[in-house]
Amino acid sequence: MFLQKSLPLLCLLGLTCTASVQDNIGPPTIAWAGEPRMQELQPQTITFSANKLTLDDALRELQRQTGNGLKDLRKNPENPLLSMKPGEFWPTLDALCKQAKIGFSAYQPDGGIALVDMPCRELKTHYRGIFRFGFKRITVSRDEETQAHHCQVTLDAAWEPRFKALYLNLDRATAGFGKRSENLERESARPVSGASATEIELRMPAPDRATAKIDSLKGTIRVIGVPKMLEFALAKMATDKIVEQEGVKVSLTYVNQKSSKRWSVDVLTVYPEGAIVGLDSFQQTWRDGNRVWLSWGTDPKTKRPYELEPSGQSPQDATVGTKIQYHFTARGETPMPPLLADVTLRYRTPNRVVAFTVPFEFRDLPLP
Repeated sequence: MFLQKSLPLLCLLGLTCTASVQDNIGPPTIAWAGEPRMQELQPQTITFSANKLTLDDALRELQRQTGNGLKDLRKNPENPLLSMKPGEFWPTLDALCKQAKIGFSAYQPDGGIALVDMPCRELKTHYRGIFRFGFKRITVSRDEETQAHHCQVTLDAAWEPRFKALYLNLDRATAGFGKRSENLERESARPVSGASATEIELRMPAPDRATAKIDSLKGTIRVIGVPKMLEFALAKMATDKIVEQEGVKVSLTYVNQKSSKRWSVDVLTVYPEGAIVGLDSFQQTWRDGNRVWLSWGTDPKTKRPYELEPSGQSPQDATVGTKIQYHFTARGETPMPPLLADVTLRYRTPNRVVAFTVPFEFRDLPLP
């Protein structure tokens, strides 16, 4: 069931340190599913330890307070002293980059954000919530075969990396120019797992040649994702214990560790009612983000506990929740645990899988 909530929207610019903010267009209405918790999908206000900080110190505090991954990939990084003001993640990051005269990229392979060797460019950007949309590109073209004229607007959409987006699509959009208004077609959901930004392409018939700009462009995107990953520890592979966090219950219903070469365990996960939004069959891959591993002892080479990932898995019948059997064998240089070792099974899974829509709006987009 969808619940009507209110959440601030953000507009984004993927590879820049934008700080050109449009007028606030009022709090949008958001449709929710999967019982999202408002605080998990709201931006946090960052309060810095001093009014003046170096860029390095400011980035560390920004990362620590928000949980968003930030890297510095510049080849010859400078570390200027910057003025600090409380604010939300995206506007604050943009303001820091503007002062330092550098750009950033939200398109990192690990899904984080990094400072990069590019200048700061002020482009149309709008912030609300954990999302940021930005006007990136506009093109007008003619199909020589049909003689039809087309216009395409490309927006960058980015979200705070702490939110693990799985699927995203254009839900609806309307463009207004002159006396015309065009409704844009809805997109199919596409996977964005592992990313923190993606491009949204909005295609429409081209305005008349005399038209100088698109007066307004507004719509919504639909997002499916994971607000937070939970990590469980089932000590001594016990089958008589249930570990619970935020209403998610995890237990071992079967353990076979009699062999020194292969162990098998059944992990049962029970999510609260409504915690996992109804998904299409192709979207069930959200479980691929789960992680299971064994941990024990200390590896003399790394001075850290041994960690062994499963060598295979298979779903099991379960009347409630999700039950998966995992198989463990020696992998690479990691051996099987000794039969008498104190082994902990560790398991990482989402606290929720949620779906919601985020509106966006731009005005006065100049045509080429």
